[in-house]
Amino acid sequence: MQNKNSMESGAEAARMTSILQGAVATHLESTSKTISVGAEVNEIKKALQAQSAFQELKDLMKPKTKISMGWILRSILSIAFATWLTYQFTYLLPLGMLLLTRSLRALGNQVHDLSHFNIFKSAKVNKWLGTWILGPLMFYDFETFLNNHKPHHSELGVDGKDEDIIICSKTIKPTDSDLVAFLKIYLPLLTDKKLWLSSVFGHLAKPTWKGRARILGFWALTMACIAAIFSFKIMIFFGFTWILARATTYHALKMLVELADHACLDATSVINYTRTMPDNWLSYLIHPENDNWHTAHHLFPKVPMPNLKKAHTILLKVPQFKAAIQLDSYFTGRNSLIKSLRKHR
Repeated sequence: MQNKNSMESGAEAARMTSILQGAVATHLESTSKTISVGAEVNEIKKALQAQSAFQELKDLMKPKTKISMGWILRSILSIAFATWLTYQFTYLLPLGMLLLTRSLRALGNQVHDLSHFNIFKSAKVNKWLGTWILGPLMFYDFETFLNNHKPHHSELGVDGKDEDIIICSKTIKPTDSDLVAFLKIYLPLLTDKKLWLSSVFGHLAKPTWKGRARILGFWALTMACIAAIFSFKIMIFFGFTWILARATTYHALKMLVELADHACLDATSVINYTRTMPDNWLSYLIHPENDNWHTAHHLFPKVPMPNLKKAHTILLKVPQFKAAIQLDSYFTGRNSLIKSLRKHR
């Protein structure tokens, strides 16, 4: 029975790897031409092999369980601290919202890594943690998350299949400042009712009744434990700040991240359609847990998040990757996100 379970677990991991890695010739469609993700990845592999560097990259495609679980624990402790801080000192609510937002972004990234089976060696353990703990914590039904996320890799940029496509504003004028141009792209996302509801309630309105029951059951148990260990008043306060953060700062930051990854770019290749974001102090808030190395992730999604920076460094040996969009800052300078959004729209 144990061997059968191991075989099923291995088969599931292999199936997900095949889908997400683009090992087969998966096609992306754009208005100009059709490209093969598999061919692009293979070309990069060959370039690395020619420099005897691919094995080094391949060695990074192993879970870093202790680091990933440490990051998860850090985020949970940060949530507890933010709740205590704002409960004791109401005037520090803005700081508490930022701490909660950073933790929400970080935990969302861990759910994402679980969807690639990158935190544990066992596919079943990854799926269990995503289905019963981290997914419900983030208001996600893990099965829905998996099904929605697969096309973002296998059919990146394909209209009607990749749900993360963002249509940039066409009303930007040459006389508009960079800030005005950015706001014309960002504000429609920020004020979109459907996107806001998704940020606040996650998958509560989307999944099957089983998925919704898992989310509600997890939160009923969590809130009951908080009330029993601390007090009913603290339970209510925690619930209020959790929803408040999701409805305000988390939503605002999530929409910025949605823009940052692929918006306003041409889906002519993975490299041309993906941005590597800055590696600075703001990255800790906006792209926590190495989420800024997004191009490396799309090319080799089996590299777990703790190893993405190392993978990026290795990939810089490949000329076409080195020439990809790699930003230095978010809001200022010639090589910033707001400049990139305007330039490539």
